[in-house]
Amino acid sequence: RQMCIRDRYQRRVHGDFYLSQNFMVIQIVSLLKQLTQLFSKTKKGTQVKILLLIALYFAKSLYEKNKIQQIRKQLTVVSIKKRAERDAKLKRETPTTEIPKEKEDLILNATVTQLKELLNTEQITSEETLVCYAKRAATIGKDLCLITETNFTEALDCLLYTSD
Repeated sequence: RQMCIRDRYQRRVHGDFYLSQNFMVIQIVSLLKQLTQLFSKTKKGTQVKILLLIALYFAKSLYEKNKIQQIRKQLTVVSIKKRAERDAKLKRETPTTEIPKEKEDLILNATVTQLKELLNTEQITSEETLVCYAKRAATIGKDLCLITETNFTEALDCLLYTSD
């Protein structure tokens, strides 16, 4: 019977079982039954000490659970703010230079040695390479939450400064 009750309070997430908050109620009821049996055999002073310890334990666990929830809320607010700032900066800094689709595919599918060869034969420019990878980082990196800072315009400025 206890297994049926436990199954009712389990949730399956990504193949793993997690106990819901209601499972703690079952644990408390089970503990109280065990304590009732223990109390029938012990003195009154010992019973009070055990009850006090149990009360302190549950108070501590509720306090910690509440504290963790507060920290999660604060982190969520901070992360939403940071993502909004990042998205605004990405909109401003992502290069708008248009590169033909076939050149973009050539750059993105080339290995490092192939890129070096393409640059040496002047089939592509370093600016086109930088713009391609900056756009790629801005789109895929944003979707996968891989970007924290962007320096696309600085990189482009340095590239143009050194090529002059």
